[in-house]
Amino acid sequence: MLTVYGSNVQVGELQKVEVKRPERAGKIWRGIKHYDLVTNIIAEITSRGWAYSNLKMSLTPDKTALVGAMNIVIPELSAPRGQIFSLGFVTDNAMRKTLRLVAGTEVILCNNGMVVGDILLTHKHTNRFDLPGEVGHAVDKYFYRAEETADMTARMQRYYLTSMEENNILMSAGRRGIVPWSKVGMVEKEYRYPSFKHEGGGRTSWGMYNAFTHVIKKSNPQRQMGQMNQFRQLIPLAVTS
Repeated sequence: MLTVYGSNVQVGELQKVEVKRPERAGKIWRGIKHYDLVTNIIAEITSRGWAYSNLKMSLTPDKTALVGAMNIVIPELSAPRGQIFSLGFVTDNAMRKTLRLVAGTEVILCNNGMVVGDILLTHKHTNRFDLPGEVGHAVDKYFYRAEETADMTARMQRYYLTSMEENNILMSAGRRGIVPWSKVGMVEKEYRYPSFKHEGGGRTSWGMYNAFTHVIKKSNPQRQMGQMNQFRQLIPLAVTS
Protein backbone atom coordinates (compact mmCIF):
# COMPACT_ATOMS: atom_id res chain seq x y z
CA MET A 1 0.00 0.00 0.00
CA LEU A 2 1.24 3.49 -0.78
CA THR A 3 0.16 6.87 0.54
CA VAL A 4 1.44 10.18 -0.84
CA TYR A 5 -0.09 13.17 0.90
CA GLY A 6 -0.89 16.15 -1.33
CA SER A 7 -0.44 14.36 -4.66
CA ASN A 8 -0.42 17.16 -7.24
CA VAL A 9 1.91 16.59 -10.20
CA GLN A 10 2.48 14.31 -13.21
CA VAL A 11 5.81 13.14 -14.69
CA GLY A 12 5.60 15.33 -17.81
CA GLU A 13 5.10 18.47 -15.74
CA LEU A 14 8.42 17.88 -13.98
CA GLN A 15 10.34 18.65 -17.20
CA LYS A 16 9.60 22.33 -16.67
CA VAL A 17 10.97 22.37 -13.11
CA GLU A 18 14.48 23.79 -13.06
CA VAL A 19 17.07 23.33 -10.32
CA LYS A 20 17.91 26.55 -8.49
CA ARG A 21 21.17 26.66 -6.56
CA PRO A 22 20.62 27.52 -2.86
CA GLU A 23 22.62 30.50 -1.61
CA ARG A 24 24.26 28.42 1.11
CA ALA A 25 25.28 25.57 -1.25
CA GLY A 26 28.96 24.60 -1.13
CA LYS A 27 31.34 23.77 -3.94
CA ILE A 28 30.41 20.09 -4.15
CA TRP A 29 26.62 20.65 -4.09
CA ARG A 30 24.75 19.56 -7.18
CA GLY A 31 21.01 19.54 -7.56
CA ILE A 32 19.06 16.62 -8.99
CA LYS A 33 16.37 17.43 -11.53
CA HIS A 34 13.09 15.92 -10.37
CA TYR A 35 12.32 14.72 -13.88
CA ASP A 36 15.71 12.98 -14.19
CA LEU A 37 15.24 11.19 -10.86
CA VAL A 38 11.74 9.90 -11.67
CA THR A 39 12.57 8.82 -15.23
CA ASN A 40 15.74 7.05 -14.05
CA ILE A 41 13.73 5.10 -11.47
CA ILE A 42 11.13 4.16 -14.11
CA ALA A 43 13.86 3.15 -16.57
CA GLU A 44 15.56 0.90 -14.01
CA ILE A 45 12.22 -0.77 -13.19
CA THR A 46 11.14 -1.38 -16.78
CA SER A 47 14.61 -2.50 -17.93
CA ARG A 48 14.28 -5.46 -15.55
CA GLY A 49 10.96 -6.51 -17.07
CA TRP A 50 9.01 -5.21 -14.09
CA ALA A 51 5.95 -2.99 -14.26
CA TYR A 52 4.85 0.02 -12.23
CA SER A 53 1.45 1.61 -11.62
CA ASN A 54 -0.37 4.15 -9.49
CA LEU A 55 2.49 6.67 -9.54
CA LYS A 56 1.64 9.54 -7.18
CA MET A 57 3.83 12.57 -6.52
CA SER A 58 3.67 15.73 -4.45
CA LEU A 59 5.67 18.86 -5.33
CA THR A 60 6.14 21.69 -2.83
CA PRO A 61 4.86 25.17 -3.81
CA ASP A 62 8.43 26.41 -4.36
CA LYS A 63 9.09 23.29 -6.52
CA THR A 64 12.32 22.46 -4.71
CA ALA A 65 11.14 19.25 -3.01
CA LEU A 66 9.35 16.22 -4.43
CA VAL A 67 8.04 13.02 -2.86
CA GLY A 68 6.44 10.16 -4.76
CA ALA A 69 5.64 6.47 -4.74
CA MET A 70 4.48 3.75 -7.12
CA ASN A 71 3.34 0.16 -6.97
CA ILE A 72 5.70 -2.44 -8.43
CA VAL A 73 4.89 -5.75 -10.10
CA ILE A 74 7.76 -8.24 -10.36
CA PRO A 75 6.73 -11.21 -12.58
CA GLU A 76 9.04 -13.70 -10.88
CA LEU A 77 7.98 -12.67 -7.38
CA SER A 78 4.42 -12.75 -6.05
CA ALA A 79 3.49 -10.23 -3.39
CA PRO A 80 1.85 -11.69 -0.28
CA ARG A 81 -1.90 -11.97 -0.73
CA GLY A 82 -3.64 -8.75 0.18
CA GLN A 83 -0.40 -6.73 -0.14
CA ILE A 84 1.31 -4.74 -2.89
CA PHE A 85 5.01 -3.98 -3.24
CA SER A 86 5.67 -0.22 -3.37
CA LEU A 87 8.69 2.02 -3.98
CA GLY A 88 8.92 5.62 -2.80
CA PHE A 89 11.36 8.51 -3.19
CA VAL A 90 12.14 11.85 -1.52
CA THR A 91 14.32 14.60 -2.99
CA ASP A 92 14.92 18.21 -2.00
CA ASN A 93 17.05 20.74 -3.88
CA ALA A 94 16.77 23.30 -1.07
CA MET A 95 19.12 21.27 1.15
CA ARG A 96 16.43 20.47 3.74
CA LYS A 97 16.44 16.70 3.16
CA THR A 98 18.73 14.12 1.59
CA LEU A 99 17.67 12.02 -1.37
CA ARG A 100 16.03 8.81 -0.16
CA LEU A 101 14.52 5.74 -1.80
CA VAL A 102 12.26 3.59 0.37
CA ALA A 103 10.48 0.28 -0.17
CA GLY A 104 7.91 -1.96 1.45
CA THR A 105 4.32 -3.12 1.37
CA GLU A 106 3.51 0.02 3.39
CA VAL A 107 5.06 3.22 2.01
CA ILE A 108 3.87 6.61 3.34
CA LEU A 109 5.39 9.92 2.25
CA CYS A 110 4.69 13.58 2.86
CA ASN A 111 6.60 16.76 2.00
CA ASN A 112 6.61 17.71 5.69
CA GLY A 113 9.42 15.17 6.10
CA MET A 114 7.41 12.09 7.09
CA VAL A 115 8.83 8.94 5.48
CA VAL A 116 7.61 5.44 6.28
CA GLY A 117 9.31 2.51 4.57
CA ASP A 118 12.48 0.46 4.42
CA ILE A 119 15.31 2.77 3.31
CA LEU A 120 17.19 1.53 0.23
CA LEU A 121 19.24 4.64 -0.53
CA THR A 122 20.13 7.89 1.18
CA HIS A 123 22.53 10.43 -0.31
CA LYS A 124 23.27 14.14 -0.15
CA HIS A 125 22.91 16.25 -3.30
CA THR A 126 26.57 16.44 -4.34
CA ASN A 127 28.66 16.12 -7.49
CA ARG A 128 29.85 12.73 -6.19
CA PHE A 129 26.40 11.24 -6.73
CA ASP A 130 26.03 8.96 -9.77
CA LEU A 131 22.25 9.08 -10.36
CA PRO A 132 21.82 6.15 -12.81
CA GLY A 133 24.30 3.92 -10.97
CA GLU A 134 22.98 4.57 -7.47
CA VAL A 135 19.34 4.22 -8.51
CA GLY A 136 20.14 0.97 -10.32
CA HIS A 137 21.85 -0.41 -7.22
CA ALA A 138 18.89 0.63 -5.04
CA VAL A 139 16.40 -1.07 -7.38
CA ASP A 140 18.46 -4.28 -7.23
CA LYS A 141 18.38 -4.06 -3.44
CA TYR A 142 14.61 -3.56 -3.69
CA PHE A 143 14.21 -6.99 -5.30
CA TYR A 144 15.95 -8.75 -2.42
CA ARG A 145 13.91 -6.83 0.18
CA ALA A 146 10.69 -7.75 -1.64
CA GLU A 147 11.80 -11.38 -1.79
CA GLU A 148 12.45 -11.35 1.98
CA THR A 149 9.01 -9.82 2.64
CA ALA A 150 7.22 -12.45 0.56
CA ASP A 151 9.12 -15.27 2.27
CA MET A 152 8.46 -13.91 5.76
CA THR A 153 4.73 -13.55 5.08
CA ALA A 154 4.48 -17.10 3.72
CA ARG A 155 6.26 -18.44 6.81
CA MET A 156 3.91 -16.52 9.13
CA GLN A 157 0.91 -17.94 7.27
CA ARG A 158 2.18 -21.51 7.75
CA TYR A 159 2.89 -21.23 11.48
CA TYR A 160 -0.02 -22.20 13.78
CA LEU A 161 0.27 -20.73 17.26
CA THR A 162 -0.29 -22.66 20.47
CA SER A 163 -2.29 -21.07 23.29
CA MET A 164 0.94 -20.55 25.25
CA GLU A 165 2.58 -18.79 22.28
CA GLU A 166 -0.47 -16.55 21.81
CA ASN A 167 -0.34 -15.48 25.45
CA ASN A 168 3.43 -14.95 25.40
CA ILE A 169 3.22 -12.70 22.32
CA LEU A 170 0.46 -10.56 23.76
CA MET A 171 2.08 -10.27 27.20
CA SER A 172 5.46 -9.42 25.67
CA ALA A 173 3.88 -6.68 23.53
CA GLY A 174 2.46 -5.11 26.68
CA ARG A 175 5.57 -5.54 28.86
CA ARG A 176 7.87 -4.07 26.20
CA GLY A 177 5.57 -1.10 25.66
CA ILE A 178 5.01 -1.89 21.99
CA VAL A 179 1.35 -1.07 22.63
CA PRO A 180 -0.36 0.17 25.80
CA TRP A 181 -1.86 -2.55 28.00
CA SER A 182 -5.28 -1.11 27.15
CA LYS A 183 -4.77 -2.19 23.53
CA VAL A 184 -3.39 -5.67 24.22
CA GLY A 185 -6.93 -6.91 24.85
CA MET A 186 -8.06 -5.27 21.62
CA VAL A 187 -5.36 -7.18 19.69
CA GLU A 188 -6.45 -10.45 21.28
CA LYS A 189 -10.11 -9.79 20.42
CA GLU A 190 -9.25 -8.94 16.81
CA TYR A 191 -7.09 -12.07 16.59
CA ARG A 192 -9.86 -14.36 17.83
CA TYR A 193 -12.73 -12.57 16.05
CA PRO A 194 -11.15 -10.78 13.05
CA SER A 195 -12.98 -7.90 11.40
CA PHE A 196 -11.75 -9.07 8.01
CA LYS A 197 -10.87 -12.45 6.57
CA HIS A 198 -7.15 -12.66 5.79
CA GLU A 199 -5.62 -15.26 3.50
CA GLY A 200 -3.53 -17.55 5.71
CA GLY A 201 -5.08 -16.00 8.83
CA GLY A 202 -6.85 -17.91 11.59
CA ARG A 203 -4.78 -19.02 14.58
CA THR A 204 -1.48 -18.37 12.78
CA SER A 205 1.38 -15.93 13.19
CA TRP A 206 -0.04 -14.08 10.18
CA GLY A 207 -3.45 -13.87 11.86
CA MET A 208 -1.83 -12.43 15.01
CA TYR A 209 0.22 -9.92 12.98
CA ASN A 210 -2.85 -8.75 11.06
CA ALA A 211 -4.78 -8.33 14.31
CA PHE A 212 -1.98 -6.14 15.65
CA THR A 213 -1.74 -3.96 12.52
CA HIS A 214 -5.53 -3.55 12.52
CA VAL A 215 -5.51 -2.21 16.09
CA ILE A 216 -2.62 0.25 15.58
CA LYS A 217 -3.70 1.55 12.15
CA LYS A 218 -4.86 4.86 13.67
CA SER A 219 -1.44 5.53 15.21
CA ASN A 220 0.98 8.10 13.80
CA PRO A 221 2.43 6.47 10.63
CA GLN A 222 6.05 6.76 11.78
CA ARG A 223 5.21 5.35 15.21
CA GLN A 224 3.20 2.64 13.45
CA MET A 225 6.21 1.40 11.48
CA GLY A 226 8.29 1.08 14.65
CA GLN A 227 5.50 -0.80 16.42
CA MET A 228 5.10 -3.20 13.49
CA ASN A 229 8.82 -3.93 13.37
CA GLN A 230 8.98 -4.59 17.12
CA PHE A 231 5.89 -6.78 17.14
CA ARG A 232 7.17 -8.78 14.17
CA GLN A 233 10.18 -9.78 16.29
CA LEU A 234 7.80 -11.53 18.70
CA ILE A 235 6.18 -13.61 15.96
CA PRO A 236 7.45 -17.19 15.36
CA LEU A 237 7.95 -18.29 11.75
CA ALA A 238 7.60 -21.64 10.06
CA VAL A 239 10.86 -23.33 9.08
CA THR A 240 11.85 -22.53 5.50
CA SER A 241 10.59 -25.32 3.25
